[in-house]
Amino acid sequence: MELLAKLESYVEAQYKALKLPRLPKGGRVWLKENLWWIVLVLAILSAFSLFGLLGALALGSGVATYAAFTSFVVASVVGWVLIFGLVVLLFRGLDVALLAFAVKPLKEGQRKGWTLLFYVWVLGVLSVVVDLFSQLVSLNLFSFVGTGIAGVVFLGLGGYILFEIRDQFAQVSKSAGVKKRASVRK
Repeated sequence: MELLAKLESYVEAQYKALKLPRLPKGGRVWLKENLWWIVLVLAILSAFSLFGLLGALALGSGVATYAAFTSFVVASVVGWVLIFGLVVLLFRGLDVALLAFAVKPLKEGQRKGWTLLFYVWVLGVLSVVVDLFSQLVSLNLFSFVGTGIAGVVFLGLGGYILFEIRDQFAQVSKSAGVKKRASVRK
């Protein structure tokens, strides 16, 4: 966790060094208040894509079995596709879990929710790196360039918004329910 805290500080420093314009205060407050349901929708959509990916991998494993009997070259290509598909499945599963766990803390304005979104962003960076590597392995230059540009744009924009609203979640460390129970015990 200390490594991720250092990474968070480093990324924040990089965004500050860019001297990008700040989002208006009203926009930051709106995002803080509404981010929980946006994340909930993203978690649901990601879960649906996870099920689609599982189906594609099942189909791909059938193709790999057939290809293993026909040609070594085809089998090795399909094998690489399945390996990278399993890695993508792992990333997508972690994304869904982290997004789902972030909904309640975001709704309550807790810093924990923002931190979970930062972890999703870090997974996004790792996912793009793995995807770029898979494009290099398959020698697909156009997909490599497209994936690189899309990854930089979406992760850059996502990181910008994430760090713009960071201070909105810094004040609350526990939910209102936890505070009420603690005051009842006294």
